[in-house]
Amino acid sequence: MRAANIRNLKYKDKLAAQRLRRLKLKIFFIAAAAAALLFCVVYLLFFTPWLKINAIALEDLSSEHQYELSEVIEGHINRKIAGIPIGGNIFFFDPDEISSEMMDRFTFLKGVSIEKDYPHGIKIRAQEREAEGIWCVQEKCRYFDSEGVAWGEVPPSSGFLLLNIHDQRNAGKTPAVDKRYLKAIQTVIPALSNLDFKTKDAVIPAGNSMEFNIVVSDLKSGATYPLQFSLDSDIPGQIKVLQIFKNQKIDKSDFLPRYVDLRFDGRVYYK
Repeated sequence: MRAANIRNLKYKDKLAAQRLRRLKLKIFFIAAAAAALLFCVVYLLFFTPWLKINAIALEDLSSEHQYELSEVIEGHINRKIAGIPIGGNIFFFDPDEISSEMMDRFTFLKGVSIEKDYPHGIKIRAQEREAEGIWCVQEKCRYFDSEGVAWGEVPPSSGFLLLNIHDQRNAGKTPAVDKRYLKAIQTVIPALSNLDFKTKDAVIPAGNSMEFNIVVSDLKSGATYPLQFSLDSDIPGQIKVLQIFKNQKIDKSDFLPRYVDLRFDGRVYYK
């Protein structure tokens, strides 16, 4: 049996302990350096003005809508994660996410684009929907555009600047555009203008009759009365019948009806 050298074993244990201590110190200094570097990066990115958003430009928007969009932008800029103001850094600002949120939230927008203007700016260009008329349920009214998208809350309009559509079917509910009726009314209005009628209002009566009335003013006689149309009948056909009837009867100066009913194919009723 070979005798062990106790002195050599103690020396080797001491050497291994020194190596382990040096390894731990090395790991500690590397970790400390990495933490210091991370701290510097975080500080430079989020706590210095180098990449901080401090200018927001809003274009092609009314002052009221500028305020609403600014609130969304400010909310994102002030966003923090674990106390770090990540939202205020232009590098981490996500234009696609915010523009998508705006389109979902604000129906008055037809389109919006957001661009970064390095190093500190954000540019927002928006296209607002153009009001074609006002859709009302009792005293609750909203703007609507040619696509039938509704937005806002407005009082009923008087005069001829905007078409008022009074939906009497859904009393007490938030005005919602019925695109079946809107499409038919959009077909009728230009045709009435060509026949020297000025449109005042449109009315969708309560019930399920599928009819709608257009209140018109005859530019020749000055008389005002409703024209009754129906979705169950051919709209262009009803307009054609109205044109014939106008040439034969309405254009006479003594024609002052209470209403003209065009709901039945090829026939006109009036009183």
